[in-house]
Amino acid sequence: MSINPVQRRLDSLTENWVNDIPAKFLWTIDFQSRGGSGSLLTVASSIARVLEEYEGRRWSLNGDLFTNRTDDNIGFLFAQTIALPPEQLAVGTLPVENSGGFVAGYYSGRRTDYGGNNKLDITFLDQNKDVIDLFIRPWLVATSYYGLIEDNEVDLKCNIMVNLHSRNPSGFEERGIPFGSFGNLRKSYMFEDCVPINVEGEQLSYNEMTQGDLMKTASFAFAKYKLL
Repeated sequence: MSINPVQRRLDSLTENWVNDIPAKFLWTIDFQSRGGSGSLLTVASSIARVLEEYEGRRWSLNGDLFTNRTDDNIGFLFAQTIALPPEQLAVGTLPVENSGGFVAGYYSGRRTDYGGNNKLDITFLDQNKDVIDLFIRPWLVATSYYGLIEDNEVDLKCNIMVNLHSRNPSGFEERGIPFGSFGNLRKSYMFEDCVPINVEGEQLSYNEMTQGDLMKTASFAFAKYKLL
């Protein structure tokens, strides 16, 4: 039986890795200091410094949680879902009185602000020593005291890199490409100057655990982002 032209065309396109349908469940996330060290130890030190100044030793902070749970190739190991922010432009109209059948002209407004409504939501797998309560929650509190104005003394911000991968390119010579390499990288989002702005609450009970009981979500504001 012959192949119809549409199917033949689709088959020829998907033979090229660039045109193949992506495996959207293949992604990694990496939390990086803005100084380029690749870890959040500098941020952890700043968190401890601010909390010590404003609240004494009331908070438990495990400063190496992100570092110890991050792999050099595939990033932070216990992130479960990411809700990437939308991009939106406001458009207004400017009608002219007594213009008859002419439709009102339109003009560009502002892009959606980054922050409370346009943010990065990340869900983490809960653990005995979880990153939400022992790092992100005190991080949020420290940020609330210190604010977002920078003075080059305390750095509470980080960069978050989200890498989207797919299946390796076909061919024998491509079989050895490891996951996380640039050989199967589709695109990357770099969110810059990030701070946590919301930590999801938790409800405890004696009921049987569900999958949702093992997930916690934190929201991050960012100053800007770029698509690589």
